[in-house]
Amino acid sequence: KDQMILEQDDIDVQHDIFEPVSSMIYNRDTSWTVLIKCPEGLIIRSDKLRLQQVVLNLARNSAKFVEYGFVRLRADIIDNSVHIFIEDSGPGIPDDKKNNLFNRYQQSLDSMAQGTGVGLNLCQKLVSLMDGTINLKDDYISGIDHCPGTCIDIDLNQPPQLDDGEMTIVEWDAKLSSSL
Repeated sequence: KDQMILEQDDIDVQHDIFEPVSSMIYNRDTSWTVLIKCPEGLIIRSDKLRLQQVVLNLARNSAKFVEYGFVRLRADIIDNSVHIFIEDSGPGIPDDKKNNLFNRYQQSLDSMAQGTGVGLNLCQKLVSLMDGTINLKDDYISGIDHCPGTCIDIDLNQPPQLDDGEMTIVEWDAKLSSSL
C-alpha cells in the first residue's frame, strides 16, 4: 500500500506558510482583504509543502464565500501547542453541514456546487498524518454585521521551536500593503 512520506522541516509559519498562501488568494479587485496575525519568528517542525497545501485549501474555501471583510490566517500558541486558524467574514457554515464538514464526498457548500467534496477530507487526513487535529470552531464570530464567518482550527499538537522568550505579534493586511 502506498504510504505518504512526510518531510520534517523547520518552518517559519509567517514567511513559509502564511505569506505564500496570502499572495495566492489575494485579489485586489475584491471587497475583502487577507489578514495575517502571527507571532514573529514562530518556528515549527512539520512538512512545509503539506501544511501549505492544507492552509491554502482552507483559505481558498474561505475566499469563495467572503463577499466583504477578510480571510485571516492566524497562528497562536495555546497550552504550549501551535494552532493555525483560518478565519473569515463569510456567511458561515449552515448548521446541517457542520457535523459532516470533514467527511469524504461532503456535498459542496456553495450554490454553484464547485469542487469534488474531498478537499476538506483530504485536509483532515494530511493534518492527521502530521499528528494534528482540525476542527470547526462553533463559537467564532467574525465581528462584521450579518457575516457570522467561519473559523477552522488546526492544532499541530506540538510546541513552537523558540529561539527566545518574548514573541512579537506581527499583523499584516494585503489591501494596505498593495496600495503602498
